[in-house]
Order: sequence, then C-alpha cells, then structure tokens
Amino acid sequence: MSYFLGSAPSGLPIGTALYCNTINYSVGTNDNIVVEVSPIQLVAIIPDVSDLSLNGGYFTFI
Repeated sequence: MSYFLGSAPSGLPIGTALYCNTINYSVGTNDNIVVEVSPIQLVAIIPDVSDLSLNGGYFTFI
C-alpha cells in the first residue's frame, strides 16, 4: 500500500486528504511481470490543516 497527502476533493470539508492506493506485482504467463494498480481511495480528511507530512510523529501506520 502506498499513502500520500493531497487536497481534499471539491465539495468536502477543506483540509488535507489522506489517500491510499495498492500496487500488486505478480509473475504472469511467460514470466511477464504483471502490475495491478487499484484505484486511489480517499482514507480521511484532516479538516482545517494544511502543513502535514507522512513522516510526522502524528501518523502511525500499522
């Protein structure tokens, strides 16, 4: 899974949005590498906040 921060989508509360997408790699027929990327999903909106970093101590990934 890959997480990233961005702007909240239009029509939702103003703030920083936390997004997630999943990238899966597998070996297909003829030893081809198959890459599957899931649609980007909105996980959360942190309202009225704009100066965040995924490396900050306020995020914990489990």
